Amino acid sequence: MGNGTISQDSTSVPYFIGELNTKSKQIEQIEHIEQETKKTTTSKNKRRQQAIERQKEKNAKNKANKIEIMEDKGEIQQLVEKMIITKKLLKWRRRSEIFAPSIRLTSRVQKISCGWDHTIVLTVSGQAYGWGSNSKGQLGIGNGIGNVFIQKNETIVSMPTRIQIDDQDIAIIGVSTGRAHSLLLRGDGSVYGCGDNKYNQLGLNTKNINNNEQTTMLEMVTTPGRIEWTSSQTVIEICCGWQFSAARTHSGQVFTWGDNRKGQCGHMIKLLKTIPHPVAVNFGCHNSTSSIVRIACGWSHMLALDKSGAIFSWGRSDMGQLGIGESMLPQQDGIAVFKITMPNAHKRENKIVQISCGSEHSMAVTSGGDLYSWGWGEHGNLGHGTTTNQMVPTRVTKFGAESGCYVKDIRSGGASVFARVSRTVEK
Repeated sequence: MGNGTISQDSTSVPYFIGELNTKSKQIEQIEHIEQETKKTTTSKNKRRQQAIERQKEKNAKNKANKIEIMEDKGEIQQLVEKMIITKKLLKWRRRSEIFAPSIRLTSRVQKISCGWDHTIVLTVSGQAYGWGSNSKGQLGIGNGIGNVFIQKNETIVSMPTRIQIDDQDIAIIGVSTGRAHSLLLRGDGSVYGCGDNKYNQLGLNTKNINNNEQTTMLEMVTTPGRIEWTSSQTVIEICCGWQFSAARTHSGQVFTWGDNRKGQCGHMIKLLKTIPHPVAVNFGCHNSTSSIVRIACGWSHMLALDKSGAIFSWGRSDMGQLGIGESMLPQQDGIAVFKITMPNAHKRENKIVQISCGSEHSMAVTSGGDLYSWGWGEHGNLGHGTTTNQMVPTRVTKFGAESGCYVKDIRSGGASVFARVSRTVEK
């Protein structure tokens, strides 16, 4: 019985040990697998983290590149714009070389006059140069100059070209431009005109205005023609309006000619709609004994300043450009010329010393540095902070003793004004 028991135990023990060994191997295998899986997971996590880091670096680099690109965009744009401009300049240069050889002015410019679409400058040496539109001959250079070309049926002069007058020994001392005509004043007091002559604004028709004799009138003049006067006069100032002209003589008289449909020549509209040659303006109705010292022309109105500081006006007044108020109508009671009533005119510092006309507005400067304006104000050109018209002279509060900014010089454009100022007043 004992052997049988032992035998059975012997048989069972090995079986148990074998089973145990098998389970141990399985456990080892499982642990090995877990370790390998852990290694694999760790490796994957590491690779994933590395990938994430690489992506972060890539994103950061792209962001930096994007920032650099954005920063360089302005410079690139500027380079592109420069290339475009250079290309245009080269194209224009080639065009200029064909049509307009470069002209260097022989001396400094002392005066500039701008018409509707042309410009004339006067140098200190007494030479005049013009450029812009020459469709009506307003540059006075004729039709044979090399820098002339046609653009959209318009004759264009692209470079400053000297305006030739027969006698070159006499210097030009004054220039003025209108819509499409120009005046030149020489040192001997003679006046020359060129350009559009539809309304006799060149004054080249010497027929007496009271003579019914028919004469031939040139529609336009392409080279400067000398204006003949009915009496001996020495002109010292010239001025062009839209389609009329004016001149001031050494004796203080004012002569006008050209379009007078709005009374801009200072003569009665009912009698004369156009003035074929220079005719003196009559100031006698105002008992003016002082000579005129300055004149200024707008599109269709005019101002004159006498030695005493009084301002006279005539022409169109629907926007208040004559400064006579709404109660007075131009040409009433046979009056063509009006005297403007200035505020505080009795004060010494309010004496008017300078006048200027824009297209349909007027300006005046006092000896005390104040500025007055009136007329058309649609574009703020009167300087009052509004866009309304002013029928009478109104002070521009920006200038004067209150601001310590005094006007020394004034120039008016079509709908703009330029003032030269100082912090002191000349005594």
